[in-house]
Parts: sequence; C-alpha cells; structure tokens
Amino acid sequence: MKQVLVRNGKTNILDVPIPAINDNEILIKVKYSALSPGTELNVIGSTSDSLLVKAVKNPKNLIKAFSLVKNKGISIMKEIVSQKKTDYNPIGYSAAGEIISVGSKVKNFNVGDKVACGGAKYAYHAEYICVPSNLCVQVPKKVSLEKASTITLGAIALQGVRRANPTMGENFLVIGLGVIGQITAQLLKSNGCNVFGLDLNKKRVEKAIKLGLAKGFTGDNIIKEILKITNGYGVDGVIITASSDSDSVVSTAFKCCRKKARVILVGDVGLNLKREEIYAKEIDFLVSTSYGPGRYDQRYEEEGLDYPISYVRWTENRNMQEYLSLITKNRICLDPFLLNKYEIEDINKAYKSLIEPEFKILAILSFPEIDKDPIKDLSEIKIIKSDKKEKNKKINIAIIGCGSFTRLIHLPNLKKLNKYFNLHTVVNKHGFKSKSIAEQFSINNISSDVDEIFKNPEIDAVLISTRHNLHTQLVLKALKAGKHIFVEKPLSISNNELMQIKNYVRSIAKCPILITGFNRRFSPYIQKLKNICEESDNPFILNYRVNAEYLELKNWVYKEEGGGRNIGEACHFYDIFNFLANSDIQSYSAHRIDLKRLPNNSSQYYSCDDNFLATFKYNSGSIANLIYTTFGNNLYPKEFIDFYQDGKVITINDFREMEIFINQKDKFSTKTQDKGYLKEMELFAKS
Repeated sequence: MKQVLVRNGKTNILDVPIPAINDNEILIKVKYSALSPGTELNVIGSTSDSLLVKAVKNPKNLIKAFSLVKNKGISIMKEIVSQKKTDYNPIGYSAAGEIISVGSKVKNFNVGDKVACGGAKYAYHAEYICVPSNLCVQVPKKVSLEKASTITLGAIALQGVRRANPTMGENFLVIGLGVIGQITAQLLKSNGCNVFGLDLNKKRVEKAIKLGLAKGFTGDNIIKEILKITNGYGVDGVIITASSDSDSVVSTAFKCCRKKARVILVGDVGLNLKREEIYAKEIDFLVSTSYGPGRYDQRYEEEGLDYPISYVRWTENRNMQEYLSLITKNRICLDPFLLNKYEIEDINKAYKSLIEPEFKILAILSFPEIDKDPIKDLSEIKIIKSDKKEKNKKINIAIIGCGSFTRLIHLPNLKKLNKYFNLHTVVNKHGFKSKSIAEQFSINNISSDVDEIFKNPEIDAVLISTRHNLHTQLVLKALKAGKHIFVEKPLSISNNELMQIKNYVRSIAKCPILITGFNRRFSPYIQKLKNICEESDNPFILNYRVNAEYLELKNWVYKEEGGGRNIGEACHFYDIFNFLANSDIQSYSAHRIDLKRLPNNSSQYYSCDDNFLATFKYNSGSIANLIYTTFGNNLYPKEFIDFYQDGKVITINDFREMEIFINQKDKFSTKTQDKGYLKEMELFAKS
C-alpha cells in the first residue's frame, strides 16, 4: 500500500505492507484524509531539526542521553542516533473510509461500514489504516466521506467549546481562525452566542464573517474594539485556537475578558503567564485536551474500555459522533474548506498550498480505488520482495516483532554476525517501521503477515521478539513449519502454554533448534563464575540483587500481554541459578512486600509483584536467593551478584566488572557492559 512518510523534513510516498490488525482494531480502506497546516507542518519541520536543536527545544532528552551513555555505553547511544536519523515518520490524524476487516473483540462495526476515525498514532495518510474501535465512528448516510474526514478537527473544536461551557447570549472571542477556529466559531454561534474572531490573516477573517461571525479583527486595536461592542465589560469567554510561540496571544485573550470570564486553550501558544492579567479579573484559565475524555488513556483508546455515559457524558468518541450529527443538521458548514483537494501522489502540492499566502486552512487527500480484493490478496500486498534472490549458505533469518530492544541489540549483533546470518525479512505490525528497519539493516523483504514467514521455504530461522503473550503461539507455528527458533524470554507466560510446546515437541520425531533468550549465561562474567563453581563439588550460596527500573503500573508489562515482571524478567535470574547449580530444585520460597504497610500515597504507586525475595534450595545443597525490587534508585547499578563457595568469594557488578577473592584478589572487567547477547546469537548460529 502507499503511505505518506516523513524523513529529514521531506515527505515521501512509499510502498509499505498493510498494517496487522489487533483484537480491538478495525482495518480501514481510506477514501479521504484531512491535512491542516498547524500540527502536520510542525511535525514535518521537526524531523529536519539537528540533534542540537532538538536538545535545546527539550533539554530533558539531553539528560536522558547522558544517562543512557553512562548506563549502556556510547555504542548504544550511537545506534539510537543512527536510527533516529534514518527512521520514516508517519503523519496524519483524521481520515474516513470503509471497513474491510474487524478484530475479534470489536463490537458494533461490520465489514463494509463507512467510518470516520482519528488519532495521531493511527489515522495516517495511507491507503489502509488500523484504528482502535474507540477512535472510530459510523458515518451517517447524509454526510460525505470528504466531510467526515475532518472528524478529528471537529472533535477538537467541539471539546474546546464544551470546556468553555457557553450559554445563550454570551459574548465569545475566538483567537485563531484556522480550520479548528472556523468550526469553533460556528459551534458557538449555533449555541446562541455572539461570536467575534481574531486572526492575522484578513482572508480567514472574511471567510469567518461569511459563515456567521458577528465581527472579525486582524489585530489592530482589538482590546479597545472588544470593550466597545461589549459595553465596556469585555467578553464572557475566549477560545484560543491559534498556533504561535508568542506569549502575547494569551495576554491579549486576558485583556479582552470581563471579570470572572474563562479562557480556554485549544491551540499551541506561548504560556509565559502574567499574574496581574489574571488575578485582578479572577479569570478561569482552562486547557482543552484534544478530542475529549479518553484521549491519551491507553485503556480507553487501545483496549476499548468505555467511560459510562452517566458519569462521563462526552467522551472523545461521543464528541466525534456528535460532530458528524451537527453536520447532518447543517449546524456546521464545511463546503468552503473542501475545495482544496489532491490525490495522494500530489501530497507535496497539498502541503505547499497550506503555506502559500492564499486562504487555505485545509487540504483533503483522496486515495484511489484498488481493483483487487484487499483481504483475498492481503499476502501479496503485505510482503514486499526484492527481485534479487539470495544464493548463499548463510542462515536466512526472519525477525518477527521489532521493538526498541531488538533494534538496539539483536539487529546490530546479527549484522556483526553476517558470516553466519542473512537478514531475510522483517515482520512488524506497522509497515513504515519495517521500511525504516529494512533500509537501516539492508533487509530485502518487509511484511506484516507472520504466516508468510512460516510458509516461505527460503527462511531457515526466526527471531521472535513480540510482546510476551504471543511467544507461545508463534513458537508453535514456527515448530510446525520446521523453522529454527530464537525466542526472547519468556518462552511462555503460563504453565498451560508451556505444556502446549512440550507436548508438541514430544510428538515429533525431529525438533528444530529452539532457544529462549536467557543471554546472561553466555556473558563472560557468568562463564568465568561457572568455571570457578565447577572446580569444587561443595555447594554454594549466591545472592542476586536486582535494582529494577520503576515502571508505571499501566505499562504493558503488567497486562495480559506482559505477564508481569517475575515471569517476564526474573526468569533471567532463575536461569542463572539453574545454570550454576546444575541440579534439580529441592525446595523454594518466595515473599513479597505487603503494600498495605506502605503510606497511602505509595501503596497505589508500587506493585507488590515487583518487590520480592525468592529463594531456591537445590539437591546439590546450593542455595540461591533473588532480591528483586523497584524501591531503589537508578543511580545505583541494576544487577549485583555475591557468590560464596569453599573459601571463594566472587562479586559481579552489573556485568561491567568482576572481583575474585581466592588465593589473592583478582579483577576482570570489560570496556562495556557485556550481558552475553552477541555470544548467545553466535552460538545459536553455530548450533
């Protein structure tokens, strides 16, 4: 499919795979998408900024970079910088089209429905998009898909008006008469208000007046004029829909207000507020968050959790519905803004039209019809192959799932091991990410369909690095396809899943290689410790301290797809215990923190499953203990090992240095942290 992608300040139309659909998502064939000059042009411009400019704009990123260099090393930092430079960025956040597939958990939508959808992470300028159901609404028959494609802009305007809580007869000023400002003015007028507008562009003001604005201004003497037409009081409310770095926009809004008025910020402006401008009039200053309640709430937007209407009358989805309803009732006029149309191939002309001095506050992109059945021919569209066929004896490996860890660790390592591996295909949910990864690592094929990988006879092995809940089903598919498998930990997140793999392996005569990514046992530090351990038959005592990073409890790791940090991460450390003991477990115990004993403000902050001790006694007599906690501090190293055996003491500090106390004190260290990732992959290849 074709998609508009941005890199280094330039727009590109590229062929990428159709995105893979999740349970709560809808796959949509886009007919129209809307472009507005504010947000999108800012995004395009930001991709051309140098790293220095980005650091000045957001100093927090610079602090994070220094922290990353300290903890992970300069090589990881260089890899991140390299990726940021070459990544393609999707763009777009408002579209309309026809449903061609629905996820298993989606209700109230069917294939063939005409829908409008929003979301800066979903409603891209692309022929096909995957959008969560709570960000989609049915398009009424009386509303054209062209008008419906402005759904996001309309919902933003509507939420701003709701925050203002206007009443009939009130005087309102709208600052910024772009497309959101134009819609805002019409909504206020429809609400029975006297509406005034301010914009530096005279043509925008003239257009707003034709659509019902009581009076418009271009900046000259506006405060004096507003006081005149409101009998010296000032307006009851101001809605700011402008985009400007200047603090004067907000200052002007306050000066135009009566006492106890309210000012609503919808746009993006400078916010160096002056107390005296607010305090004397006791002005209420409110911020409107995009489309409404639910915005930026992952549970609402991605997991389909709705807010009860009796408690939250207007969610972002209900705002979107109401906006289309207002169009059907002719309460909003969009016709003057829909004349600026372009086909996707003319995307650069569309953006150019938004920055020309003419009156253009909106552009509509149209997408051509595809003759093929998109579902029937999905595999053909999803996978993009090169004409050049690889003819070598290397292991053709496919990458399934490409998050930041795989991009920073596994892919660079596979590239280093190019005498063993040929990076054949990368599979990812989003085609634009696959495109970026493929170019960076010279991968010929990209796809969003894992089944294509298992069917492809050219592929010898797969690296599975998806979210944890998908590991077992993908491992089973790979085993049945006869592919060798490297799967990131954990192999499974439940005993039932583990038994499915065990039972299948037992049922086949010859099993492909299946390795779980317990990399630490391949680290030179653990290898040295293993050699020392095996010099004696006496049992050992080992204490493993993990100063784990705190994660917000809404993180995916804690949800169904993650399985929690004990299963998802502590399995690393249990593997070390088993590796060193080389014996069956005789008994074990585990104790976690009782959060009820924490202060009230902390009991909902931490997870008890993140703060625990786990002790194992082996048949060999050895004892291993894990201290896992998020109560710590990131200034302290993450992992520390104390090992005691038969007059020997060994410590390992975060896989950077090792102290050995036997006959004398010895030290071992590496230039960078070495957790065994490269060695692990090399041994997988050799096996």
